[in-house]
Amino acid sequence: MIKINNQELRLLAEKYNSDGKQAMYVYLQSEYGIKNPTCTFKRMKKHPELGYNPETDRFLFDENSAESEDNKTVNKSP
Repeated sequence: MIKINNQELRLLAEKYNSDGKQAMYVYLQSEYGIKNPTCTFKRMKKHPELGYNPETDRFLFDENSAESEDNKTVNKSP
């Protein structure tokens, strides 16, 4: 069984927001060989960093959070 890590879940959430659920399901089936992508979607909806909003049917993750993590790494000085 393939375990999709948190970074990949974020990319899937971006795909969901831009292309829709069906496109994300097809991607999960073709790229990861997942036969039942509904389970992955349920996991994504519960993930605290992705922030799924059922009213808008979108993931509301902070797009700047990834950039700020990169900046923390870059700004560390010896």
